[in-house]
Amino acid sequence: MEEPQERTTVVRIAAPTLDTAKATPADVASPSAPTDGLPWWRDAKSVTFLATVFAAIVPAVTFVQSYFEKQQSIEISRLTANHNVRMDYVTKALTPGLSVEERERIFDLLARIKDDPMLEDWAKAQLDTARRERATLMEARNLLAPEATTLRSQLDTLTAEVMALKADKAPSARAELARKQNELLTISNKLNENEGRQRRIAEQIGGDVAESTNWFAVVASEYQREGATTRARRLLETTPRYPIEIYRATDDKGKPLYAITLGGSLTRQEALDRVRYAKQNAIASDAFAHQTSKWADNPVPLDSAPSRSEPN
Repeated sequence: MEEPQERTTVVRIAAPTLDTAKATPADVASPSAPTDGLPWWRDAKSVTFLATVFAAIVPAVTFVQSYFEKQQSIEISRLTANHNVRMDYVTKALTPGLSVEERERIFDLLARIKDDPMLEDWAKAQLDTARRERATLMEARNLLAPEATTLRSQLDTLTAEVMALKADKAPSARAELARKQNELLTISNKLNENEGRQRRIAEQIGGDVAESTNWFAVVASEYQREGATTRARRLLETTPRYPIEIYRATDDKGKPLYAITLGGSLTRQEALDRVRYAKQNAIASDAFAHQTSKWADNPVPLDSAPSRSEPN
């Protein structure tokens, strides 16, 4: 028989490293494997680790929450400001007396807002209405323009006739002068009404409406330059409130004459006020207001000698 062999068990013991040599049992222990059989919530290091983690999480959550709240507040402020601006424009567009041009501009702006379909559709409808209104007003003004041209032509003719009669010293001309002045007043009133309607339409459409400043307050007329200057100097001796001026003009037959006025290049109301002044102060009982674009370029200085082409 063979003798049983003796089994030998070799146990290898690793040499301790520098870290493990210095480590203590508490250092080796981990939160998931507490030493001495203690649960992790009773282990001081585990609790400290978790407390540190939670202490770091709370400020981070607070920061994130504050950031989103701030962004939400900014967005709400932006939306509120945009809404207020839009409502301001809507209120302005609905203001009574606003011109068509201004309403068109506002509705065109509101119609470009794409993030509010209801407002966009409403603005587009209002813009179409304003444009139709502009077309209607333009048509009405265009119908008035030819009438005004005809009235101005009639007014020029009558004014020339009246000034010729005023320059005529014959007593027989007085009755005709009175009749022509009545015609002149009628035509002048019609023209003023026509221009007033055109001015109101222009104001409704929008833009600047310039008032005419080519009116004159006529107090006398003379065929001779010397007679005109003599008449003007006599009027100056009365120290009138307004300046005395002379302008070259023509009668109804194209014959040159001189118009004596209380100033020139006036508005219609200024001319009417000076005509009233002339009548009330016995300067000229037959004074009248005349509108023309020709006289302003033909003034006659009171102290200058007449040229050879002018009648003496």
